[in-house]
Amino acid sequence: MEVGERVESDHMPIVVTVKERVGRGGMRGRKEEERWWEEWNGARKVEGNLEREQKR
Repeated sequence: MEVGERVESDHMPIVVTVKERVGRGGMRGRKEEERWWEEWNGARKVEGNLEREQKR
């Protein structure tokens, strides 16, 4: 990802500019972001596991 690049995803209604993430916000911003990603990734892992279980 380049600085200032806009990042969009089909799954998430957010747009992140990399410059803002790296620059302003400091630790608090990063911590909140990390926690949010942990929750998001955790939910996706659970969905993936459920799908795999059903295919067996």
